[in-house]
Amino acid sequence: MFPVSQSYRARAQGTHPLPTDNGYECIINFLHPDNGSMMTEHRDGDLRILLVQMAPWLCAGMGHDQREANLEHGAALVRRRLADLGQAEQVVDLVVFPEFAFDGPASALADPETTIAGSSERILEAMSGLAAEVRATVIAPAYSVGPERWHNTCFAVGPDGARSEGYEKIHTYPPEQRVVARGRRLVTVDVRGFSVGLQICYDLAFPEPARCLRLLGADVLVYPTMAPQWLMNRFKVLAAARAIENQVFVAVVNAVGVHPTSGDTLGGGSVVAYPDGHRLALGADEDVGLVVLEYQDLTRVRAELDILADRVPEAYAGLFPGAASAS
Repeated sequence: MFPVSQSYRARAQGTHPLPTDNGYECIINFLHPDNGSMMTEHRDGDLRILLVQMAPWLCAGMGHDQREANLEHGAALVRRRLADLGQAEQVVDLVVFPEFAFDGPASALADPETTIAGSSERILEAMSGLAAEVRATVIAPAYSVGPERWHNTCFAVGPDGARSEGYEKIHTYPPEQRVVARGRRLVTVDVRGFSVGLQICYDLAFPEPARCLRLLGADVLVYPTMAPQWLMNRFKVLAAARAIENQVFVAVVNAVGVHPTSGDTLGGGSVVAYPDGHRLALGADEDVGLVVLEYQDLTRVRAELDILADRVPEAYAGLFPGAASAS
């Protein structure tokens, strides 16, 4: 377990819609309209994040029983971590669970149609209760039902019960592609004045959505993840790359255990990467880490070198017309 860090403070810098003629949408959610304004300054100028690196019940034939047990276990981990903190520290703003933390991976579902049909409703009900209890926004993984196929999704649930539009994973990992479809939209949520971009696992390997989220005003990118140890080793490097090139904070929250179909060891090692490239990481065991991100250090890094200001999009925009696969 890493300690509370005196690291970076983050604040939203505003949001601007991107053109959507490529078939993608951009959705911005505001979960904390404290004073009626769209962006609100945090009480301390910091963002306190809990990384819930849990060991969910995973098995071949995942279903209702496993979901209920995992929901109970995840909430218990959060309560226990907060109880361990001193009273002055028992305040968090954002709680992030791993990908597939409650339902398990698509390849392990006993009856995908039945499991997925009730996934988001049940998980959002449970996470709404937890968000109200701990007075924080919760990033929760769930499956959602699309017009033709299902989606691997994460939702943000505010302490007042407000729910974001779900972010549907764009870059689906090959083993899940037979069950879930790719998403077509980017989603940010405002948490206490911090713009948080939602991504999932394999999205981390692709720089394009991270850059688009930064252009939308994101200060923090979160990646609920379920990655084997060999892949998580690469993700730690990619997290630093996404953080440096976009001058944002990147939080990757992984699970612990054994993947129920591949047999791979899930690597834990949840990591927070900072705009200057340094990282904090959890170990390989079940744990809940608390990190504090401070805006004044983020401002310093962006003032030292404004990478976005030095972009030359007219030099490389449209270099590969029609390169996107029809799938």
